Amino acid sequence: MQDDAQIVTAYLDVLAASPQVTDQSITETLRAAGFAEPFVSQAVQFVPIAFGRALLDGLGIRFSQNYVLLNGEGRLVERGALDSLVVYKTALTAASSRPDVVKAVALRSAETNAINNALNSGSNPADLAMAPVMAFTEAVTQRGAARAQELLQSMLEDIRVENPPAAPQATRKPRWKFW
Repeated sequence: MQDDAQIVTAYLDVLAASPQVTDQSITETLRAAGFAEPFVSQAVQFVPIAFGRALLDGLGIRFSQNYVLLNGEGRLVERGALDSLVVYKTALTAASSRPDVVKAVALRSAETNAINNALNSGSNPADLAMAPVMAFTEAVTQRGAARAQELLQSMLEDIRVENPPAAPQATRKPRWKFW
């Protein structure tokens, strides 16, 4: 039985060999190497998020520490704390030891790309508050996408009410700057 460190290492090695590889190809490669579900899906979904957060650490962005998994119809399958996922925690640790793939992995994350776009548009990082990570466990239907959008809007409204922007404060210099 392979452990979480092995699947994270295998994921990173696939990307190091071919940075433009698709998630589908990564999934097939990991399965062919003997990794099983749900670990393959977790690696494909959560390793980029962990690397993106490691890359953006120190900018003052308020990240949600939670995740939500939805089925293709947009119905809740699972929710929890990101740090309860060993694959996510392992990937956070691996980010500091794999500078060869940090940017390539981080930019696979929709969250990182959304933050990058906001920063490029002039947003102050300290004003950014992220919703819980949302991912699907299967192919998404049109209705599922609409339900997910409704859920996301609700989550964002909760964030605005519960977490107003923080007062400006000194932030740590980011380890990597890509914008």
